[in-house]
Formats: sequence, C-alpha cells, structure tokens
Amino acid sequence: MDLVMRSKTKHMRERSQRLMLKRFGALVFMSSFTVLLSVAQVKTFVREYTYNAGEADSKITSRSIALEQVKRLLLEEVGVYIQSRFEMATWEKLVGTGSELAESTQTKTQAVTAGITETIILEERWTGDKYYIRAQIVVDTADVVQKVQAIAEDEDRLAQLEDSRKKADEELVEIKRLQEELKRAKSEAEKSKSREEYSTETNRLSAHEWFERGIAKDQLQNYRGALKDFNKAIELNPDFAQAYNTRGWAKRGLHNYKGALEDFDKAIRLKPNHARAYNNRGATKLDLKDYNGAMEDFNKAVELRPKFAWPYNNRGVAKRDLRDYKGAIEDFDKAVDLKPNYGNAYSNRGKTKIALGDTADGCADIRMAVKLGVTKGLENYRDLCK
Repeated sequence: MDLVMRSKTKHMRERSQRLMLKRFGALVFMSSFTVLLSVAQVKTFVREYTYNAGEADSKITSRSIALEQVKRLLLEEVGVYIQSRFEMATWEKLVGTGSELAESTQTKTQAVTAGITETIILEERWTGDKYYIRAQIVVDTADVVQKVQAIAEDEDRLAQLEDSRKKADEELVEIKRLQEELKRAKSEAEKSKSREEYSTETNRLSAHEWFERGIAKDQLQNYRGALKDFNKAIELNPDFAQAYNTRGWAKRGLHNYKGALEDFDKAIRLKPNHARAYNNRGATKLDLKDYNGAMEDFNKAVELRPKFAWPYNNRGVAKRDLRDYKGAIEDFDKAVDLKPNYGNAYSNRGKTKIALGDTADGCADIRMAVKLGVTKGLENYRDLCK
C-alpha cells in the first residue's frame, strides 16, 4: 500500500512539475510578448544631411543650417506617418486643413509634429568645409494620437508652432540671400556687414529649434526641461516674443510667479497685440489673487482676440472669485460656445451653478468635464454628481 501511495505521490509530483513548467513557459512567452508589444509601440526615424559651408560660415552657422535641414527631412517623414494613423477626415478636422492648399497642410502637419517630438542628434562631424549630421525622432505609437489631439485642440499653441516653422523658412531664404550678397561684396566693410547679418540670421534659425523643443517638453509638463530650451532660444534671439511668453508659462508651472510676470511683460513689450501673453499674465495674477489686475489682462486678451476661448474661461474664474456669479457663467458659456470640448470651462461652469443651487445643470456640466478628461478639482463632486 505504501508503494502504491508513493507511486501515486511521485506521479502527482511529476504532474505538478510538468504543469509548473508549462505555466512557466507560458509566463515566459507572455513576458516576451509584452516586451515585443512594448518594442512595437516605439517607431524610430533616422535621417542625415551634409551641408557645404560657404564663405560666411563657421562651424556654428554650418551646424545651425545642417540641423534645420535634417529636422525638416524628419518632420516631413514623421508627419506623414502620424497622419496615416488617423482617418483623413479626422486629421483634416484636427488640424483644420480640409479646404486649404497642400503647402499649408504640410506646414500644419510639420507644426503638429514639431510640437510633440524632439529631434535627437546621433552623430555630427565638421571638416572645415562640410557639416555632416545624423539625427532621429522617436515616436511612441501608444500615445501619439492623444498627443496630436492635445496640441491640435490648443489652437493658439498650434498657431505658435506654425509661425515658428514659417519663420524658419524665412530665415533660410534670408540666409541664402546673404550668402549671395557676400559673394558680390567687394569692400571689407561690406563683407563684415554681411557676415554680421548672416550670424544673426543663423542664430534666429537655431532659436526656432530650441523653441520647438521647449514646446514639446511643455506639452508633457516638463517645465524645467522646457525652461532650459526657452532660455537658449532667447539667448540666440533676444527679441523672440513667443519664447518669452512660453518661458513665462514654464516659470508659472514651476510657481516662479515673479519671473513669469517679467517674461509676460517682456513678450507684451515686444508684441503689444500678444493676446496669449495677456491671458497668461492674467492667469498668473489670478494665482496671486490680484483679481483686478487679472481682469484687466483678460479683458485685453478678449479685446485682441474675441474668438480666443481661454481668457473667457479665466475671466469667468476671476468674476466668480469676485462673487459676480452671473458674469462668470456668461463667460463660461462663451468659452464653451467657442470651444465645445473645453473641459475646464464645463468644470468651472458646473461648480458655479452648483454654488448657486442649480445642482441638476451643474452636475450635467461636471459629468461633461469628466467625459472630456478633467479630474482635478472635482473630487468633492463625485458623490453629488453620480
């Protein structure tokens, strides 16, 4: 009997071991499959470019031009890839290119791509007359759709990126003109003047690269990284109003309110009709509970850009804090009317309505805000608005 029992026990142990091995094998397979999935979510694009230096070029100017050119090759390729992940109608709706020229569509596609990616240099060489550069852009396919949607929905941020791409185009044209001018220059004074202008233009060209890098980091709320990039953009182009504005926003994200206000002031001095800088300065004053100062800035932003949704929402918050609830709801209504997917405006309107006793409509707004991805500040409304 003991032999029988031992035989059964041995059989059961062997069977258990086989099951364990089988399960372990399945686990290894699943782990490998998970790794493969992870790898499959990352797509890498690599391009290279060689720039033939001219008479006015140094290592620095040659590098600026080579980097801009290789980035253009990458943005074009990556942009086509990202676009392929959307239905054409969806893409046209996202970037607003349904009835525009192909050239404009390409500019917007490259602007979106620049706003969600970073160009990484893999290799560069300077021989004295040629600058070789090889670079890559890595795309995480798991979240690229969400990133594109986020930046495409921020119309003003997209406009900044478009403007940066267009200005980079203009810089390249001007650089080409100065190269030709230098060839024709006869006196040393003319050559010196052209070289100085050439250096300024290549610095401005490089500033756009740093600006776009900063935007991509800012989108990820990597404010410290964005701040470093905006610092570099401003160092290269001290008159870059957009860079002061975006650097101010990064400083605000780091709670450096004094520094943020200084940057918004500078952006407005350089570009007096800068609606977003007024809006951002108003938001920073709101953080500091300077309600009257915030109201002045939001009013100015609305005056400059009547179809800009953000200052209406922010002005609504200021009015609510000043207990002008009727005026606040009117501003939230306007923000939602201009931007129907504006989650924060729904959230703010909902909270204001609930404070006034209109729970049904308020909760409808809260639920819409949650549907649009807003969670911050709504913790106390979960039970009320189930």
